[in-house]
This record gives sequence, C-alpha cells and structure tokens, in this order.
Amino acid sequence: VLAENARLRRAQEQALVQEERHRLARDLHDSVTQSLYALSLSADTAAGRVRKGHFDRLEEPLAQIAAGAHQALREIRLLLFELRLATPETMPLEEALQLRLDAVERRAGIDAHLHFDVTSPLPEPLARELYWIAMEALNNALKHAAADTVTVTVAEIEGAIELAVADNGAGLNQQEAPSGGMGLRTMTERAARAGGVLAITAPAAGGVRVSVQVPVRDDRPGAGTPQPALSKEIA
Repeated sequence: VLAENARLRRAQEQALVQEERHRLARDLHDSVTQSLYALSLSADTAAGRVRKGHFDRLEEPLAQIAAGAHQALREIRLLLFELRLATPETMPLEEALQLRLDAVERRAGIDAHLHFDVTSPLPEPLARELYWIAMEALNNALKHAAADTVTVTVAEIEGAIELAVADNGAGLNQQEAPSGGMGLRTMTERAARAGGVLAITAPAAGGVRVSVQVPVRDDRPGAGTPQPALSKEIA
C-alpha cells in the first residue's frame, strides 16, 4: 500500500510538472509574444509618421510603445520568476510568497503586502496548493486587473487556514474574460484537492478578492488556539 501511494504521488507530481510546463509555454505565447507584436505595430506607426513628417502625431504611438514595453517587461519577469521554481517544496510558504511579491509585483511598481499569521507549520501538500492558488490569483491581477496595490493574507480563522489575494484593479468583468476560465478552473481544482472551497468576490472598495478556506486539524506540531482573522476588507 505504501509503495502504491508513493507511486501515485510521483505520478501526480510528474503530471503537475508537465502541466506547469505547458502553462509556461502557453503564457509565453499568449502574453510576451502578443505584447511584443503590439510593440512592433506601434513602432511601425511611429516610423511611418516620421517619414511623412507628421511629428505632431508621434505622441500616441510613442506612448503605446512605452506602455507595451513596460507590459512585456512585467510578463518576462513573471515567467523568469516561475522558472526559478521557488515553491513550498524548497522553502517555507511565507518565504515563497514574499519572494514572489519582491521579485515580480514590487519590481513592476505595484504596492505589494504580505500578512502571514499562522502559528504552526502547514502540511506540505496544503502549503503547495495554497501557494499555486496565490500564484494564479497574482498572475491574473498582474496581467488583467491594472492594479497598483495587491495584498496576500494567510491566517488562521476558527479552525481553518484562509488564503486571500486582494487587488484594487479593474474588477471581475475585466479579469474574467482574458483568462478564458482556465485560471479559475485551476484554482477551483487546487482548492478542492486541499479540502477547501474557492470564493471570488468584489469588495465594496473595488477590485477583486480571491480566497480559499481549508479546515485544519489542531494536532499540527505547535498548533495552538487559532488566531483572530485579519480584516477581510483589504484596501
């Protein structure tokens, strides 16, 4: 039985690695390639206006070039970070989340915050699923929300662990369409594997809040009285 369980786990891990490779390849095509293509179109437009002496009409294509270059840079940084594979398998969940915010969001000029309030170590399978849910939510905010603030919260709430990713961006409609449902399905499946339920809400202050609560047993090493929840209204 133990050998079979180990075999199944290895097969699952290999499937996850393959899935991640396919996702990275898809993201490279759908994000960076498209951004560079748009950049080339704007450059062609600017060059054409220079040739015709329409210097008074350069502001728009030059602004598009600047915006496109910044977007491509954000997407490349994101892909480079993901290739580093800084995951809960290689470091504690808190460190992995902080590394992501430092390496991607803050370098993109986003005001990023991490609130981590867990009193005892999380089981590795749970930490792994929470990490990848957070990555998907952060990716959506970075690519589609046009947010300038994002907050990641991990806290103990009445016998459960809650992960929440909140941004102050464009809102649900703008974030749903570009993902085509793939990101939502992936997060929902990961939440279910962890034993929790995914929730996506639109706070009154604006933006999107992605959260998942997973019940945990109190026999974890060092587990004590659950800590009070951090505020659910994240600015």
